[in-house]
Amino acid sequence: MGHITRVQQKMLDILSDGMPHSKEELHTCLSDDLGPITNIRAHLCMLRKVLRPIGQDIVCEYVHWKSLHYRQIRLLASANNGRK
Repeated sequence: MGHITRVQQKMLDILSDGMPHSKEELHTCLSDDLGPITNIRAHLCMLRKVLRPIGQDIVCEYVHWKSLHYRQIRLLASANNGRK
């Protein structure tokens, strides 16, 4: 796996159960508790760049049609193995 920071590893540890997790829950991983909750987006973006080449991703989903959560998933292999 590519290089990830300690904060990103903490987020990945939380997300690794495959269940949806709130922005507030992931915000607790940041070293600066006073930083805005939107700071998690940059960490998730970098994590996605590491996870996608190994067949995983982090997706956004709404829970109960109102609150945004993040979930780590495994991607399915392409039916045509990358060929068109």
